[in-house]
Amino acid sequence: MYPTEEDLHKIIHWNQPAYKQLMSCVYHMFISMKFGICKYTGRQRHGHRYTLITSGWSGCEDVIHALQSNTQFWHRCWYQSTVGGKYVLYIPSDLHH
Repeated sequence: MYPTEEDLHKIIHWNQPAYKQLMSCVYHMFISMKFGICKYTGRQRHGHRYTLITSGWSGCEDVIHALQSNTQFWHRCWYQSTVGGKYVLYIPSDLHH
């Protein structure tokens, strides 16, 4: 199941600093698509780390593109991208509520 336009719009226009809620929405989208991986990989020193793996599937890639389009979120939270569609996001503790 692909994410809906409404879901992608919600990600792109998310303007609340409560990024834990945004990541919860992303997690549920990945679960409903039954492709890719979105997991909370733990609390770090001053924030929280999430790993998303798209496996190149277009529905998961659409979610990543929506996150990238939310420039406020992406500039604050993007940590690493690797070949194969792996993205690591690091959300500072003050934005994870």
